[in-house]
Amino acid sequence: MKLRIVLSSLVVGLFATGCVGVSVNRNSGSSTKGSASDGSANSMKLLAVDVEFAHRSATQGAAKAFSHYTDANSLRLTATGLNAVGREAFIAEFRDLPDGALTWTPRHAEVSAAGDLGWTWGDFVFRGPQGERQGRYVTVWRWRDGQWWIAADIGTAASN
Repeated sequence: MKLRIVLSSLVVGLFATGCVGVSVNRNSGSSTKGSASDGSANSMKLLAVDVEFAHRSATQGAAKAFSHYTDANSLRLTATGLNAVGREAFIAEFRDLPDGALTWTPRHAEVSAAGDLGWTWGDFVFRGPQGERQGRYVTVWRWRDGQWWIAADIGTAASN
């Protein structure tokens, strides 16, 4: 329930700041642009960052991927609560996973009108010792120092 409240608050806040978005069609891989051209271009760029992030996780491992996009303030939330705060905690959480154990497919991105805050969401697959789990994620991003950084990564497994 708390995760739902956090997610709802983040999404409402992003819409309130004037975010515009770009979606990826699951079947064709094509994109649909939002209404503001600059915002749409920024959303497409953020979506591309998340695609690159996913590729890094699949080919180099989740720890290396998260180390590239997290900083000291990055948060990771799951259904069990706050799992990690800061780059070192992300690396420790994912260090022992083999390459490709955590993969995801970004589906949508939105960026604020100011261009300094955005979010992506998509589907993930985790392959671990207990089998495969699928779910959805939302990643909130901050633009700082010429790069998108993860502010919060939020994931929850799909109900069976």
